[in-house]
Amino acid sequence: MKTTHSVFRCALTERDVEVLFEVQGIPGLRRRCGVVNCTAFDPPTAVACSRRCLDSAFRRQWKPALPVHTR
Repeated sequence: MKTTHSVFRCALTERDVEVLFEVQGIPGLRRRCGVVNCTAFDPPTAVACSRRCLDSAFRRQWKPALPVHTR
């Protein structure tokens, strides 16, 4: 199984999440086809949502979270 990691603002939980997506296809043309785990759930493997984050257009509807700068 091939996977890719993403961090973004989840509109459904209204917080930043880390998600491990399952991907299919050849390099350069891969698409996300499943959610392996997500930090919005406890445990992260117990994903219990509609998985709308698989659609990149849905994820891009909201501005990304502002980066936190620490010294």
